[in-house]
Amino acid sequence: MGVVEGVFEKLSEYFVINSALCVRVRHKNAACTACTDVCPAEAVRITRAGGKVLVDWSVCTDCGKCVNACMNNVFTLRRADDARVSASAAEQIKTDGSVKYSCARSKSAENTAKVSALAYINRKQIIKAASEGAKRQEFIHGDCSACPAGGCLDMLTAELEASSKVLELCGKEPAFLIRKPDEAPLPKKKSRLAERLGGNQDVKLSRREFFSFLRTGAEKSVGKTLHYLGENDSNRQKTVLEVKEAAAPHREYLNSLEVLGGDILIRNMQKEGLLKRAEINTEKCAKCGICARMCPFQIFEPVTEIIKGNEVTLSVNVKSVGCTGCNLCTISCPYGAVSVR
Repeated sequence: MGVVEGVFEKLSEYFVINSALCVRVRHKNAACTACTDVCPAEAVRITRAGGKVLVDWSVCTDCGKCVNACMNNVFTLRRADDARVSASAAEQIKTDGSVKYSCARSKSAENTAKVSALAYINRKQIIKAASEGAKRQEFIHGDCSACPAGGCLDMLTAELEASSKVLELCGKEPAFLIRKPDEAPLPKKKSRLAERLGGNQDVKLSRREFFSFLRTGAEKSVGKTLHYLGENDSNRQKTVLEVKEAAAPHREYLNSLEVLGGDILIRNMQKEGLLKRAEINTEKCAKCGICARMCPFQIFEPVTEIIKGNEVTLSVNVKSVGCTGCNLCTISCPYGAVSVR
């Protein structure tokens, strides 16, 4: 019974949490409150340095604001959901060169990439769609006044403004539109089994129909749930400094930028403050390597050499791109040698 209850409890989990990427989990002096500040339900809690990022799923509204607010991608869409949104966007671009996203509350009948709330859409998805050929992107919302989350459009507008600046830097004219659905949702097509039942519980089913009904229900619920369970549990088991594939979302964003405008665009974005860059003052640096150990995105690369049987750090190189601006390096450096601009 406990196993069954645990499975159904997991059904309410909306995204994957990687605590190992949280600056407050990685360092006791970090003071970031981006996720807790934007959560309308106060569902997010960070235990302590070396602890975990927790979400009270019983009150979480699935608005996606924490996903959007966290610069280090502690919160991400589940892989299946992310793949579904990406596939829908790619198919739309292939069909007519544009993308439509819709909030679940909009009940839009149009062909869209559906998310539970538009706050899930950030500049990473917007720029990715632009790099794949989207000439126009539309965002369809429902009745925001009745939404328990609220404020999704404010976050989306900020992301669109940043995306517009990026596109302008590479000579492209941004075309974004936020609107309500144009028409009422189409009625759902009933299955033959549903038509036969017609609300009558006394209809007898054949053996084949009965097992087909059970199999379909199991595939839709238990099968997908187990996929999400394994995904969530694998991320929760990561230790503070073990961050496998941590840079994937940010790396994908950088790849999209390279497609749009190459290194010139990235350099211009750094000048405009749209991308962060870490730097080391070589006069202050003691070559201790703490910055390299603390950075979850491997921005710092110690150059070492074996001298008299001991590994000695000669210098620390800094990658020109990849910094998210989380400032873990500046917090952890005891010599004040690292800065982020």
